[in-house]
Amino acid sequence: SVDSIRKYYNYNNPRDTIFFKDVWKEFKNEFALVLFPEKYNQNQYLKTGIGLQLMKGLVTNTQAFHNIYLVGEYRNTTRNKRWDIEANGQLYLNGYNSGDYNASIKMNALFGTKNGIEIGFENCNQSPSFVFNDSSNFPLLPANASFKKENITHLSATIKTKFNIILSGNYYLINNYIYWDSFYHASQSNVLVNVLHLSAEKKFKLSKHWNIYSEIHLQQATENLINLPIIYTRQRIVFEGNFFKNLNMATGLDIRYFTPFKADNYSPLTGQFFLQEQTIISNRPDIAAFFHFRIKGFN
Repeated sequence: SVDSIRKYYNYNNPRDTIFFKDVWKEFKNEFALVLFPEKYNQNQYLKTGIGLQLMKGLVTNTQAFHNIYLVGEYRNTTRNKRWDIEANGQLYLNGYNSGDYNASIKMNALFGTKNGIEIGFENCNQSPSFVFNDSSNFPLLPANASFKKENITHLSATIKTKFNIILSGNYYLINNYIYWDSFYHASQSNVLVNVLHLSAEKKFKLSKHWNIYSEIHLQQATENLINLPIIYTRQRIVFEGNFFKNLNMATGLDIRYFTPFKADNYSPLTGQFFLQEQTIISNRPDIAAFFHFRIKGFN
């Protein structure tokens, strides 16, 4: 309604139609060298390269940007899959995103037949999204805001056991976190934001075709800038298997529940979710029935 637009979006004389649009065109070209240290292991390779990115945006006015960046990747998948590693890196040398980078490494080790562990590390330094730029057509306050680069660190670990139990943990550190705090106002935190996520999953086999897939997630954020349900759980009761040689089928119930929390609100004018502290939502167990099937390829 007109009153809502005046109240929430600061439009004194709104038109019948309010329309915001950013149009972007991108051209990207990369040149890379790929080396295979072992002749008979194509799953181990080293890749290095350089890329050129050209961007042209039709925003409040036509703007053109460029980026020159370096890429690197190392991957080694062993034949017995007992020790695998994957590392990636990207560094922007010059252009609109100069100084941005992303580096990650993931290692996986298998002990015995079903016991394994996977650990990962990722660090990303990134310029604010263009939606936080006052050159965008989308409404933004404060005007002429100058946000610093965000830095995100992600630590992860997953343990798999022969008892069909999977334990996982994720820890996020976010510096200079940028977020929406109202329908068209953005803010940047000057404190370090932490998010911890722990989960456990297990498959319970009831009979030849009946299984229960159970999972529970615990998560907590600091500084009251990211609202999450403390507990989220999902239980699936499934009748599944391979029938008539070529039919793979799974059917059952999917039950989900989360503890009450202050879910984000949504702004249609910016197309973004934003932080709110007034309304608490909760759900009764959400129960859905599902039926999936796939027919194997055959002649």
